[in-house]
Amino acid sequence: WEGKYFADLEKDDSERLKIFYTQPDKLQLARAETFQQAQSRAMNELEKIIATHENGGENRIVITAHGSINRLIICAILDIPIKNIWRINQFNTAVNIFRVDDGNFTVRLINGTAHLKE
Repeated sequence: WEGKYFADLEKDDSERLKIFYTQPDKLQLARAETFQQAQSRAMNELEKIIATHENGGENRIVITAHGSINRLIICAILDIPIKNIWRINQFNTAVNIFRVDDGNFTVRLINGTAHLKE
């Protein structure tokens, strides 16, 4: 799917495109990681980042990612099944804020866009 236009996917691969939106947890594409693999990769990296900043004090960490990765992280943190990934809005440049205490996440903000208002 890399490098393809959405219109071409609708025409040439409509069945898998439907699965992408309705059953993302079941999607398997050749030479691509599944949503489960992407979530595992994202959470492993997030845990590494958090571990390198733990020192007992207050730390602020900024992480940027694509909307799908953001959604997968949110799903993992809130125990939301991947099949429900598209129920989470992630607008371009959206801000998500989480607090982490002893490995436990608390959601402070999801899909914040106040910075876009003039």
